[in-house]
Amino acid sequence: MNTMSDAPKLPGAQPPVPITPIGFGTAAADAEGLTFGDAIRILKARKLTVVVTTLVLYALVIATTFLVYKYAPAYPSEAIFELDPPKTSDLIPEEVRADTRYMDQLLETEARKLKSYTLLLDVAKQPEVKQTRYFQWYDADVTQCADGLQDDLVVAPIPGSRLIRVALATRDPEDSRIIVQTITNRYMATFQSTEREEATTQIESLRDTLAQLNADLEARRAELARIRENSDIPAMEMQRAASEQYMNELRTNLSNLEAQIAAMQSKLNQIQGVDPSQLALTAEQMLLIESDPILRLWQSRVDDLDVEIRAMTRRLGPNHRDVEQLKLRRNAYYEKEVARREELISRIRRREVETLRQDLAQARAMQTQLSDELADAEAQARDLDRNLQQYMELDEERKRIEKQIEMVETQLTAAQHAARDRSRQRLRVVQAPQKAVRPSRPDPPIWLAAGAVLSIIGGIGFAFLREMTDKAVRTPIDVARYGHLPVLGSVPLLDDEEADIDTIEDAVRRAPQSLVAEAFRKIRTNLEFSGPAESLKSILITSPSPEDGKTTVAVNLGCTFAFGGRRVLLIDCNFRRPALRSLFGIEPDGGLTHVLTRQMSWRDVVRATDIPNLSVMPSGPLPPTPAELLASAEMDQLLREAAGEYD
Repeated sequence: MNTMSDAPKLPGAQPPVPITPIGFGTAAADAEGLTFGDAIRILKARKLTVVVTTLVLYALVIATTFLVYKYAPAYPSEAIFELDPPKTSDLIPEEVRADTRYMDQLLETEARKLKSYTLLLDVAKQPEVKQTRYFQWYDADVTQCADGLQDDLVVAPIPGSRLIRVALATRDPEDSRIIVQTITNRYMATFQSTEREEATTQIESLRDTLAQLNADLEARRAELARIRENSDIPAMEMQRAASEQYMNELRTNLSNLEAQIAAMQSKLNQIQGVDPSQLALTAEQMLLIESDPILRLWQSRVDDLDVEIRAMTRRLGPNHRDVEQLKLRRNAYYEKEVARREELISRIRRREVETLRQDLAQARAMQTQLSDELADAEAQARDLDRNLQQYMELDEERKRIEKQIEMVETQLTAAQHAARDRSRQRLRVVQAPQKAVRPSRPDPPIWLAAGAVLSIIGGIGFAFLREMTDKAVRTPIDVARYGHLPVLGSVPLLDDEEADIDTIEDAVRRAPQSLVAEAFRKIRTNLEFSGPAESLKSILITSPSPEDGKTTVAVNLGCTFAFGGRRVLLIDCNFRRPALRSLFGIEPDGGLTHVLTRQMSWRDVVRATDIPNLSVMPSGPLPPTPAELLASAEMDQLLREAAGEYD
């Protein structure tokens, strides 16, 4: 019987307080999930279950191994094929042939063909297969046998090689060999027939291609001959070279002329709109001006008058009338000289502008002429290039066709040689199927070893399953785990060492040094330390079902508190099965029933016992409605008044 601090609250009782047990292992109640310690405890508690379950499971493994070995063994037989790449593979790009994935795809393709339903249906129709027990297993039905072969046959490429494995396991070792041998023979015949058909088709295709290429080659040669008859190709090439040289000269002259035009245009832009007097004259232009006869005449007249003026000035003086007249004449001639020079300068400058414009116009006309000549030369060159290009393209196409013809002839020769050569086939049987000498299923050492491991795991798993599904409360740990309640203590069962205890209800009174009494003292201590003293005035002791030990715990716990100097009132609320009256030898002259029905005062029904500080209130006669009485206001008043006089 466990005493718990969160028992139901009666009217007038103080609310329960959180209890922290002292000296009791309640870690299982606080921990979430299954710990390693819990696992060890489960294995120890259910070791018999583990052993029995393991033995039963291992016995089933042994029986299954024996039955499979005797009635359903699997005898394997296998054949191994080797596949070479296509012999005439020149049409396949080199980078594709070099890729290992290309060979893997070929192996996977052949593996799928080996397991195709069409092939297996053909195998199932063969007489040697119909005589096997495997065929009879499917009620001699060809289609069902083919379906069974698709499920049972194992066909797969061997990684890292050019090999394909074909395996089948049946109950009869001879059946496995016969069926795998038949599959091998039928597929080899089909593969060789397909290879011959493909070789014939390839040879015919190569011949057709060769004929078409020869026709194209003759057409190109005829076209080239026609062009050579109509045009002199060497002369055209020489003419094309001369034309190229001529065009280069024209481009050079045109480029130089464009530079001259740009210079003249720039010079003309500088001269136009500028005062002629501001333009500088060259030495040649100055010489041309000074050599003008009229200008020289006026210059000589000015020079002569200057000589005459100087002579007359020395003789007559600078202010003489004749000297003044000579000066006037001299100035008149000088003005004519200046006017003539300006006229000549202006005329030369106008002539220079006009000449520059004429030169510019002539240069532009020359530029137009050169551009036209260059355009004509380029047109003629394009015509020559077109004819030569056409001839060169035809010649290149002729060479390309000749190379293609050479390649196709090589392929045709190789294909014809491969068709005639039967000494080495692309697909070969490198391992013929053999009759199995021992079954592959079962393998007793592996089955028994694995069965032992699985049986142990199954036994442990079954023990944990029983533990997880078993919700029975048998130990304090179960209370903490399933009820999520702190355990205040536990009371051991009586044993032979407690010979002086007749009943466990009298353990504390009759044997205060016993283990049972010590257990109740621990419970009392835990209750005292679970909260303040004023919160433990009223304690309710109850259980989920009869015969759980409510009376035992109540009496011994009350005695323990009384021995500790506390004033204790023990109230018997078990109306249906009262026990305090008989335990303490109380006369039946009143009880709790009379108090709750207001027939007697509660102090009148309290009886002292032989234990100091311990009083008892018996239950009294059975009322018609016990639950209503316990939940009444009288019960609440009783608890309040009793809590004021007792500890």
